[in-house]
Amino acid sequence: MTRIESSGHCSPNEMKTLAKILNIKLTGKLDPCPACLMAKSQQSRTRKQTINHKPEPGELLGIDLTGPFPPDIHQNKYVAVACDDATRHSWSKPIKTKTELKGFAEELLQKVKKKGITVERIRCDNAPENKKHLLPLCQQNNISLELTAPILLNSMAKRNDA
Repeated sequence: MTRIESSGHCSPNEMKTLAKILNIKLTGKLDPCPACLMAKSQQSRTRKQTINHKPEPGELLGIDLTGPFPPDIHQNKYVAVACDDATRHSWSKPIKTKTELKGFAEELLQKVKKKGITVERIRCDNAPENKKHLLPLCQQNNISLELTAPILLNSMAKRNDA
């Protein structure tokens, strides 16, 4: 028994052979079934780098939160991660709760500002803690907040989590 037969129908060649043996004349166009089309489809290739890669340091920062992990000796359960899209420089800090993400982002913006770098955009996933804590911070500092789907690996911060 072939794989095609075990899925509930035979291949077009087998059907033509069977019709010939049984003296059945086939008419019309033979369209593949949706299951066969899905099995033969391929996922499109994804880029390893962002399409609009910005060469200016600090122009785009990716921020992400990983965890929860088992608490460490300081009771930290999460790790906040940020990465500059241009230089690939990353920062990370263990934090106790998701609410501390705002403090991490504030400290990061101050560090970057002291170096004379202006952050224009912050990219993170569409998690509730990002909207709640980072949106007001970005509005105060005139920074554009880009929220993406959580399953997308669009920021370097997400890649650095793994």
